[in-house]
Amino acid sequence: MIEKWIQTLLQYGVEKSLIMTEDMIFVRNQLMELLQLTEWHDPEPAETIPPIDEILEQLISYACKQGIITDSNAIRDLFDTKIMGYLTAMPHTVSRNFWQQYQKSPESATQWYYQYSKDTNYVRAGRIAKDLTWTYESPYGTLDIT
Repeated sequence: MIEKWIQTLLQYGVEKSLIMTEDMIFVRNQLMELLQLTEWHDPEPAETIPPIDEILEQLISYACKQGIITDSNAIRDLFDTKIMGYLTAMPHTVSRNFWQQYQKSPESATQWYYQYSKDTNYVRAGRIAKDLTWTYESPYGTLDIT
């Protein structure tokens, strides 16, 4: 039931402060159009919110099965970016938030922006977590290799 995954994405958006509760119907309608849904059946809210990768995978798989998109890595990445675009603030809002944080401290601003980028899946933390990493002590200092 695709409605469950849309609802879970909306809950994720509210939990991460990407959207407000008042935005849920508006964003839901955009997602319904994107996924070519003409009816909505209210699902039970998710008890726990899974990682964003899992939510997006369900929505993308549905789009592939329905022939909305072709099943290729590039198209899947573009489609999940489009989905997350519905939960992402306009660039001027992000910039304003960054500079407000920057007034507190550059470090605070950078931390805020990195977390925001992970929450919106711009930084694909799930993929990064799967990368192999190691360090190498070189004559020039420690190298982090991924």
